[in-house]
Amino acid sequence: MNRDEWELIVVDNLSDEPLDGHLDLSAFRHARIVREAKLGLTPARLRGIAEARGELLVFVDDDNVLALDYLDRATNIDQSYAFLGAWGGTCLGDFPFEPHMHLRPYLSYLALRTVTRIVWGNEYRFDIIPFGAGLCVRKRVADAYARSCITVPLREELDRKGLSLVSGGDSDIVFTAVDLGLGMGLFCDLKLTHIIPAERLKREYLERLLEGIAFSSQIVLYLHGITAGRQRSDRVGLLVAAYRRLRMNPDTRVLEDALIRGRQRGIAWVESKHVSDDLAAAHGPQGKSG
Repeated sequence: MNRDEWELIVVDNLSDEPLDGHLDLSAFRHARIVREAKLGLTPARLRGIAEARGELLVFVDDDNVLALDYLDRATNIDQSYAFLGAWGGTCLGDFPFEPHMHLRPYLSYLALRTVTRIVWGNEYRFDIIPFGAGLCVRKRVADAYARSCITVPLREELDRKGLSLVSGGDSDIVFTAVDLGLGMGLFCDLKLTHIIPAERLKREYLERLLEGIAFSSQIVLYLHGITAGRQRSDRVGLLVAAYRRLRMNPDTRVLEDALIRGRQRGIAWVESKHVSDDLAAAHGPQGKSG
């Protein structure tokens, strides 16, 4: 795609030294840097959505490298799959060293996946949801998401901010497409490389990340009208789970525990929210307290 056919918006999210004057965008006709003073991935995305003039948005993080044909293929999908509101593709990892074998089953939590066939759906499913890296979104979906962040400020707390590893903003955007009656899809033609620093391959980082993702997933589902609820296990099921846990590699056990802990925290939050809603309804507007 010719550079004159798309715009490049670089959102400077409160960097210590402003990017303006240090980043040369002269090669792009429709390019500009905008500075977002509110810290966080969600405020940065919202600023990009507000600034964008095109009908198709592609979100790219500073550690993503798009394939040379990414925008062409994203545009072809836009024209061929009018029923989709958000889509993504293959995200390959560029590692400083080979990840330990016990960590490999969890690399998808670093927004890595290989898509081997076209798949799409219009349900609130995490198994086929596109990642934020290279996420393609129709402008009307992005605008609807931006409006929802105004009416429900909690949404701005669903993604990275400072050292927090809560990570639900991507899913919230994509599920907004489902809210609008559109679908989400994954395409093998769309490819990008995700640069993974050594820090993110440490067990301690992955433990925090998995707990943050599992927690925020429950909140995202709740915001879209779905509550998972606590799962009850019989005695045999509990014994089997305990046996499986004992046989796990220590690293695997720690990461599985992080997922369970995050999910339980998320469910507890949702349950407490339901209690608050019920109390507010019972007492009426005067019964609400700040």
